[in-house]
Amino acid sequence: MQTSVLYDRQVYDPQTLLDHLSQLTQEEFAPRAAQYDQTATFPAKNFETLFDAGLHAPAVPIKYGGLGLGHNSDILTLWMMTRELAKVDLAFTRC
Repeated sequence: MQTSVLYDRQVYDPQTLLDHLSQLTQEEFAPRAAQYDQTATFPAKNFETLFDAGLHAPAVPIKYGGLGLGHNSDILTLWMMTRELAKVDLAFTRC
């Protein structure tokens, strides 16, 4: 089982977080992208993977269980996360 940013309440530095997301995009999301496109299905497994990794709520404040990224804090890391996801599946990024 992967370490969860949210469940373990570990605070990752931005580069560690982006490196982890990059690994997920290459190993998990990229291989599934074509199948989701061909079948026009919702990328449920991708969301499950993000949830398991604790990366499903990046803009939610830390006090509510998120990563606390966004307009009041680290917008650059949030943007870099979006960019990383868009490299493999733009439709998933927009969800």
